[in-house]
Amino acid sequence: MPTKADSATRPPLSSSMAGTSYLEVIILVVTVGILMSGLAGVIGQGLEDPSHMLRIQQATGMVQASLESFTSARRRSGFAAIPAGSTTNLSDSFVRTVTVADDTSALCPSTTSGLCKRITVTITRNGQTLAQGALLLINYDT
Repeated sequence: MPTKADSATRPPLSSSMAGTSYLEVIILVVTVGILMSGLAGVIGQGLEDPSHMLRIQQATGMVQASLESFTSARRRSGFAAIPAGSTTNLSDSFVRTVTVADDTSALCPSTTSGLCKRITVTITRNGQTLAQGALLLINYDT
């Protein structure tokens, strides 16, 4: 059995054998706090407006449907069936803007005016653009 005299003569523990110091605990707490605050910001941003992604998906579907309707009208009635530009108020505060313009870019096989039309459909909601798509139609009937 060790006696009180033995413990008095024992050498003190070395620093490698010592427990965690208060400074190490403080550094750990500060580091974890910084990491958690950054993670909380990212999570909060994702949860802030989950309906925004749904609105973008809806707007993308509206753009695709609009462009397909122009393609279908072109097939049914020819190049002359391409409508003029318009702005339409849709449900749930969505606004569809259709812009039709002559296209003279390098994508058009001819520089003749009126041979190519670029249709751009933009869907906005509360003044913010959610989706946009474009379609280039070429008049092969001439």
